[in-house]
Order: sequence, then structure tokens, then C-alpha cells
Amino acid sequence: MSQIAFTIPLDPIPLARPKFSHGRAYLPPRSRSYRQAVQALVRTLLTRNKISFLTGELFCCVKFFRRFKPSAPNFGDIDNHVKAILDALQGLLFDDDRQIVSVDASKLKDTKSPRTEIAFRQN
Repeated sequence: MSQIAFTIPLDPIPLARPKFSHGRAYLPPRSRSYRQAVQALVRTLLTRNKISFLTGELFCCVKFFRRFKPSAPNFGDIDNHVKAILDALQGLLFDDDRQIVSVDASKLKDTKSPRTEIAFRQN
């Protein structure tokens, strides 16, 4: 059983609903930019720390720290925060988010250091 943990030093952004134009779906610019920034940071982290691709069943613990009170409307729904992170990590850290069998997620306030702390444990 192995475990990895890391911090994404960005203000967490919940995944927005896809938009549609000319019969095609696309991510709104804010969600797309956040996903790309997370992927760039994680690629660097994986290379620097020689973290290998995760296989099998995964257990995930994620904490979202934002400048807002967790119950504030501008914090966003926790499930949309989780989806934004897992979608960004899919294909980089694990093959498919179907591998994740358990998620423990929290929304917390930190006015000085917004970030996402995430840990995965392989079974």
C-alpha cells in the first residue's frame, strides 16, 4: 500500500457547468484556466519527485482552503471542487477517476494561503 500527498498552491476553483455553442460542449474559461494551471503544477511535481502513475483502487483525502467562509455562496459546492481537481489529475496521476473508491473532502477558510491539499492512498 502506497500513499502520496501534495499541495496545489492555487485558490481552489469549483468546476463550472459546461457551456454549449454550435452543438459542442466546452469548459468556461475560468474552469479551463484552473485545470491547465493544476495540470502544469502536478506535471512538475510528478517529474521532480519521481511519482509514478497510480493504479488500482484509490482512496482520496482533499482539503480546499479559500479566503471565504466555507458556507459562503462564493466558496462553491464541495462536489464541484472535488470534480475540478479529479478531472485535472485524470490521465496525469491515475488513469480514470473510476479508480477512486472513497473521497474525504473538506472546505476550510484560510485568508492568507488559499490552496488544495490532496492525498491518495493505493489499496
